[in-house]
Amino acid sequence: MKGISMKIKHLLGCLLTLMTLPACATQNYVLDDVRLIDGTNNPAHEHMRIVLSENIISAVGPASSLPLPQGADVRNLHGQTVMPGIVSDHVHLAQFNGVQPSPAVYTRENIIAQLTLYAKYGVTTVMSLGVNRPLFYDIRDE
Repeated sequence: MKGISMKIKHLLGCLLTLMTLPACATQNYVLDDVRLIDGTNNPAHEHMRIVLSENIISAVGPASSLPLPQGADVRNLHGQTVMPGIVSDHVHLAQFNGVQPSPAVYTRENIIAQLTLYAKYGVTTVMSLGVNRPLFYDIRDE
C-alpha cells in the first residue's frame, strides 16, 4: 500500500478528534503500530503509522517503511485500532437510566454520561430524536 487517499485521511480525522492531542499543537505526533480500518470495506491494515502535523493527518503508511519525523511525539499504540468515527442517526439521549424510562433522568449528567459512552465505542456523531429539551441544545452548543 503506497498511501491512503485524501478521502480516507478525512474519515480518519473524525475519530482522531477524540484523541487527547493538545489544541493548536505545532509539533508532529505519530500514532505508531496501529491496526487501521480505513472505511473502504477492505481488510484492516496491520502495523501502520499515522503522522499528524498540527493535528492534521499528513502521512499514513506501514510502520516499517514510513519514516518518523524528527522530534515527533511518538505514541506506540500496538494492538489498538484507528478507524473513522461511527455515526448513529437515531438515538434518544437521557430518556433512560438503565432500562427505566423517566423524565426525571433527563439531566446534564445523564446526557454527558451517554455521549461519553457513545464516544468510548467510537461513535463520534449522534442525531438525537424525540423529546429534546433546551438542556440538550445548551450542551450541543458547548
